[in-house]
Amino acid sequence: MTDLVDVNLLQRLLAVCFQVSSLADSRSILQKVVEAAAELTDSGSSSILVYEKAEHALRFIAAPGREIDPLMTFSVPMDRSVAGEVFRKGQSLILCQAHSDERIFRVVDRELEGTTNSLIAVPILHHNSPIGVLECLNKHNGLDYTEEDCKILEFLASPAAIAIVQQRMQQEVQDVKQQIDELDKQKDEFAALVSHELRTPLGVILGNIVLLQESCLDDQRATVELILKSALHLSEIVEQISNLDDLKHLEHPEPGRVAILPLLDEIILSCDSSALKKEITLCVDPDSIDGWISCDRDQITIVLHHLVKNALKFTGLGGSVRLRTDWISDSCQISVIDNGVGISSADQERIFNRFFQAEDHLTRRHGGLGLGLPIARELVELQGGRLWVESELGKGSKFILQLPRAEGDDHLTGGVFIT
Repeated sequence: MTDLVDVNLLQRLLAVCFQVSSLADSRSILQKVVEAAAELTDSGSSSILVYEKAEHALRFIAAPGREIDPLMTFSVPMDRSVAGEVFRKGQSLILCQAHSDERIFRVVDRELEGTTNSLIAVPILHHNSPIGVLECLNKHNGLDYTEEDCKILEFLASPAAIAIVQQRMQQEVQDVKQQIDELDKQKDEFAALVSHELRTPLGVILGNIVLLQESCLDDQRATVELILKSALHLSEIVEQISNLDDLKHLEHPEPGRVAILPLLDEIILSCDSSALKKEITLCVDPDSIDGWISCDRDQITIVLHHLVKNALKFTGLGGSVRLRTDWISDSCQISVIDNGVGISSADQERIFNRFFQAEDHLTRRHGGLGLGLPIARELVELQGGRLWVESELGKGSKFILQLPRAEGDDHLTGGVFIT
């Protein structure tokens, strides 16, 4: 008969495990554990407490029915409670005459208007270290708890431990996300404030420098031009900060049919003066294939303009920057290729993070805030495209912008469409 009882109990425990394994929410798992603990040990109530390091105390996190609401207001001391003793020693404990035991934390009894007559508690372990306590109290019909009850609770403590750890990890992730969101908010507010506060004095400085240029003596002209160059550089930085703030408010792009080679010719024309200053060859690859892409023309113009200006900035005197188109299935890949300084493999993804600079901030010579590439990628992704880089340090970089082909574009001049 004893063997039959053990088999029945084992079947019930396995059924509980099966039910628990089907639950994804840690709170639901803990609730199922306390309900099963009370049922299988024939107890009046059951609860789970976890250790709170900041308080050096135990807190209730699960109990049957409506009991959990008042219980969650309590902080159970480590040195004046059965749960605290079980947690500290890492050993199970059975009390048969609990009503007279001084280790019972009577505050709970008074709040729930009950009396603890018998109690059993087991530690909830994770990697052999206690993280909480599973306890049951008041076995029905005045019976005493047994070693079999203890084994039942120890068995149920395992899924409880997994749920507690999962709950803590979820809370940690949520806390970190909240901190990141708060930092992002502070950063955006700071960027908006700096941009706003610098615009007015910069406008005054630039206006007066123009007046100085017109009236300065020849031996002062070099100094005035240096001041103007520095002020324009600062103005460009302010515009980058402003663009970052404006990016948050961009409306959804309005894609249209855009002829790709005429767009690249416009980009070349707008950047030609910068290339001439450094004697850089700036051109569209003659093997590029024309066609129509689907995109917001204004936004993609901003992206390509930045990619070309970036390539010119990091390419030395007498270098080259080429634009090239390649068609692959239903997409067009526009490449901006330079033979400049290149980017290390470790930095090739990080350069798309806002405010990241591939050079050390104390030694870099090229200026900027590290906002252009992140903004460019976000603009591209807003319209279903991709932007990435292929590069080798010291040998140049290739930035690749991929956008969808416009519907109905079956004819491409200057080459054969690849399907």
